[in-house]
Order: sequence, then C-alpha cells, then structure tokens
Amino acid sequence: MSDEWKEVILKTGVDSLLSLVIEEGQISVKDASRRLNKNPEILEAWADALNSENLITTLYDSTGDLVLKATKKNIDAKKSKIKLLKESSTEEISNLQKYLNTKETDINLAQEHINDFESILNKDLLKINNFQEELKNFKKKQDDIESRIFKIDKEENLLKMSEAMLENKEKKLRDESNKIINIVSVKHDLIKKTKDELSKIQNLKDALKVDLHVIMKLSSIIDEKHPKDLEKQVKEIEKKGEELKKKHNIIETKFGIFTRLISKLYS
Repeated sequence: MSDEWKEVILKTGVDSLLSLVIEEGQISVKDASRRLNKNPEILEAWADALNSENLITTLYDSTGDLVLKATKKNIDAKKSKIKLLKESSTEEISNLQKYLNTKETDINLAQEHINDFESILNKDLLKINNFQEELKNFKKKQDDIESRIFKIDKEENLLKMSEAMLENKEKKLRDESNKIINIVSVKHDLIKKTKDELSKIQNLKDALKVDLHVIMKLSSIIDEKHPKDLEKQVKEIEKKGEELKKKHNIIETKFGIFTRLISKLYS
C-alpha cells in the first residue's frame, strides 16, 4: 500500500474535503470549492488522490460537473485503511518500544561506563591538580635553590677575590718578612760584633786597671806620687764601659723579644 495519501492528508487540506464529502454524502467540486473556499483545480487533484485510495468515488453529473461521492464501499475502505494503519502503527510502536528498551539498556550501560570514566577522570584530574601543585612547589624550591646558588656563586667570587687579596698580602708579608729577617740577621751580627768589641774593651779596661795598680805600687816604692789624672781617665773609661755594657744588654734583650715575635708572626 502506497503512503502517498498519508502525506497528502498531512501536508494539504484534503482531510477537510474528505470530511465534507462524508458529511454531505455527495457534493460537486463546484459546491465544495465554494464551501471550502478552495480553487476547483486543487479540489480535483485532492479528489483524484482520495479516489485512488478508494476513500471516495468520483463521477460526472449530466451537466459535466465532477461530483464527489462517499459510498458504503468508500467508508468500508476508509475503515479498512484506518484499521490497517492502527495495526501497522501498533506494530511499529511495539517495535519502537522494544528498540527503545534495547537502546535504554545500552544507554544505561553507556551511562555506567561514563560514570566509571568520570570517576577515573576525576581521580586523574585530582592527581593532575596535585601534580601541578607539587610542580609549583618544586618551581618555588628550584627558584629558591637558584637564588641560593647565585648568592653562593657571588660569595664564592668574593671569597676568591679575598683569597687573591690575601695571597697578595701574604706575598707582600713574606717579602717584608724576608727583608726583616735579613735586617734582623744583620743586626744580630752587629750585636754579636758589638758584644765582642765590648768584651775587648772590658779586657783592655782590666789591663789598664792592672797597669794602674802596678804604677801605684811602683810610685809608692820609689816614693813618688802616682799620676792622679791617669787614675781619673781609667775610671772614666771604666764608667763608659759599664754604660755601654748596660745599653748593649738592653738592646740585646729587646732584640731577643723582637726576634721571638718575628718568629711567631712569620713561622
């Protein structure tokens, strides 16, 4: 059975013509055109469609006008079409319900899968958020470490500069130390030489004293006065020698302290 008549009924006003024919039992196209306010040519096209499906019968009257008639056969055909349409619709509805039930099961299953996936996705998102947070903390620590490294590098450069300065100062101190040691060595030799000379002076002084005593005794024996000026000169020499000896001892003591201090500083 063709479904064109269904489309005609749904997309046009042919149902109004069918109702009018059933209501009147029989009506000409001219009268139907006037009643429905439709062009006769449109009504003739609708009538052909209804007639092809045995829903109405078309014939011409004595004047040649097209007449539309609803016979018992037409009504039975209409009822038959309605019955078949109901059965077909019922079957289609049943099949559609089965299909919808199947699809509902599939959709429920898909929904369960989606829920599971959503749960997994939420967990993954939580992990990603945690990872991003850890990444931020790591970046912060990395920046802190880089800042510390920069400070350490800066301090290391300052330390290297300080070491270079210290090495330079140490070199200068070593040079100064060597100069001072050389000076000390020279002074030590000089002090030693001075000590030897003082010893010689002491020996000469002792010899002079011996000579003076000899002169005094000889003068007493021969009853002559011993020379007072000679005695005075000897005493002056002795006094001068004692003064030199004291100064030498002071210098030697200070030089010893200075030598020990130098040894501690540059050892």
